[in-house]
Amino acid sequence: MIHDSDEIQQTNRVFGRYQVIRRIGRGGMADVWLCKDPFLQRQVAIKTLPPHQPGNTTFSHIFKKEAQAAAALNHPHIVSVHDFGEQTLADGRIVTYIVMPYIAGGALSDLLEALKQEEKLLPTATVLTYLSQAAQAIDYAHQQGLVHRDIKPGNMLLRDKNWLLLTDFGIAYLLEASLEESATKQQTGIGFGTPDYIAPEQARGQAVPASDIYSLAVVAYQLFTGRLPFVAETTYATIMQHITQQPPLPSQFNALISPGLEKVLLQGMAKQPGERPATAEEFVQNIKQAVALIPDEVTINHPLTAETTAKPSKLALSRRQLLIGGGIAGAAVLAGGVTGWQLLTQTMHLPPSPGPTPQPTVDPAAPTIQQKFLHVSDIFSLDWSADGRYIATAGTEGVLKVWEAQTLLQADRHDPAPIATKNVFTMDFQIAWSPDGKWLALSQRGSPSNKEDISLMTYGIYTPALREAPDFGSPVEFHAPTKAMTLKTDAFVWQGKYLVGISTLDNDITNSRETLFVAETNRSRHTWGNIPVTGGYISALSSSFPTVACSSVSKDPLLAIARNQDIGIGQFRLDSAKKPQWQQRFSLKDPEQGYNGDWDSVSFTPDGKWLAGNYILVEPTILIWGLPDTKVKYRLYSKKDDKLISIALCPDSRKTLIAACTQRGKVLVWDFTKSKQQPLTLHPEFEKSPRTLTWSPDGKWLAVTYKNDKNSSIFFWKIEGRGI
Repeated sequence: MIHDSDEIQQTNRVFGRYQVIRRIGRGGMADVWLCKDPFLQRQVAIKTLPPHQPGNTTFSHIFKKEAQAAAALNHPHIVSVHDFGEQTLADGRIVTYIVMPYIAGGALSDLLEALKQEEKLLPTATVLTYLSQAAQAIDYAHQQGLVHRDIKPGNMLLRDKNWLLLTDFGIAYLLEASLEESATKQQTGIGFGTPDYIAPEQARGQAVPASDIYSLAVVAYQLFTGRLPFVAETTYATIMQHITQQPPLPSQFNALISPGLEKVLLQGMAKQPGERPATAEEFVQNIKQAVALIPDEVTINHPLTAETTAKPSKLALSRRQLLIGGGIAGAAVLAGGVTGWQLLTQTMHLPPSPGPTPQPTVDPAAPTIQQKFLHVSDIFSLDWSADGRYIATAGTEGVLKVWEAQTLLQADRHDPAPIATKNVFTMDFQIAWSPDGKWLALSQRGSPSNKEDISLMTYGIYTPALREAPDFGSPVEFHAPTKAMTLKTDAFVWQGKYLVGISTLDNDITNSRETLFVAETNRSRHTWGNIPVTGGYISALSSSFPTVACSSVSKDPLLAIARNQDIGIGQFRLDSAKKPQWQQRFSLKDPEQGYNGDWDSVSFTPDGKWLAGNYILVEPTILIWGLPDTKVKYRLYSKKDDKLISIALCPDSRKTLIAACTQRGKVLVWDFTKSKQQPLTLHPEFEKSPRTLTWSPDGKWLAVTYKNDKNSSIFFWKIEGRGI
């Protein structure tokens, strides 16, 4: 007999738009596949559920409802759901699937298995960190009306040794629903879960929020003792122990566990849901208050075998309980495969045992503050509002977040929370704060009804809370002339009251042109206009895309559009027919070098006093103009072997500072009026290519994000007081 997943592997090489690379996890009821998303050029993990008949509309409805509920969860310690869908097999049956980020770091279960071989436990501080992060995720989901039903180390993924992500929300419920019409379900009335961690009431088919707290308590018991509370020869016997028996005292396996901690762990595993702590965070807080000074490295007292299990005290076992248990045994055989899912192929390296604490040395080039794990993946866009209050970040997982800037600038805040979060259609989106900092503009490819449509862009304006701005109405869609064309935003910026988007419109890489979208935003209604640009400094060229900057807060804001050798300075205006027109004032170029390539980036000071552009000819070069003079006023050079990726003029033009990021991740800061001086050099602890470089509006801070940063960090350097 061919396993369903074998049939999928033989006949299906795609799930929707996702291309199957290989299977990375296999269970009795579900499988996990490593896939490629060709649209966003990233790897994802796809979980497939058991096939069902096309006429089973009940399961399709439940699947869609649960998948949407899981996708709506947005929490720093929950693995996000990117997408979900259905795939028809050759025999007509339908496979449902859920798309999640591929996290190659390992699961907590992998780490525990490695420690078990060495008969060691996790450091106490690490245990408390993991439990606290899992509890936050569980309580957040409960507040959204979701019960996980399968809390266990295998569903706790580790991005690194300090960050836990809870995954598989709703999966146990969906697996239960997939057998809704089966004889097993009708006979037993039980719910799915993992036998080693299942709560008594859940084993009887009555999962409630307190069931997740019970399972978390079992995980806590395991972390503090190195073993599970119930170990039996069969899954049936294990489940019956959860229902009928009290767990062994944790101090039997770890003599350093205090009576107070022991009491808390056992309370979390109380047989009655009402006797457990009200929330997961309350349970973990009780642990923190009761935990004794357990050394960071503890040896397990007893190996984890059924034979060495202490005989726990028994509860009275009624005939009805025996009948329930008989039904559970049949279902446990079906569910047993679920516990064997292995989402990840790489195991975590064990954290080294800490030795004497060295005295820290301060590297003057190191970041002042590093805020980690602000997104699930890379932060590819960062924009600081002009009033200095907010920082907007965009992650490659397709999530937009707004933060209080002062929260991120607190060195002692290691787990900041955004003030607002918004899931977007795709990774292809741009953000831009209005000059007064009141509005955040969002440009994204696709639409809510068709997020895979690459021939349209959606523009919207939002409050800092990421609600649709009441004065501007709903987002507006702009379509390419034909569905065969691809539309992609290259530049997105405010020019005073005008919001300007410049997009590439192409059939293929050899046939592309620019199209322009302009919104007038100075009244209670906004007027949108769009026109293909056929001349000027955003003319139709096949291989060179524009770089744009704006003097956003000057009385007469100017736009700089760099294309080929020239930088065009001018403005867009809507004419009487509400069509956008480009009004050029003048152009800038480097007359000395005879440069014949593309500008890498341009930067304006908000007041329009200074403009800078950079390129590479013989060596990385930055040119600075003092407008309206069109002659180059200052010229800066960097090392030939480290290309400049981006530049940013200090918003406070009185400080005459400019920052640049190099390809190897260094941040260089010059006083450009002293071009012969060496720049201030700053750097993180790694060499990675930067994604964003942004000043705070007051010119006191620089913020940088990097590609392939596993910590999804913003690095902040305080520039004030560095003698430059």
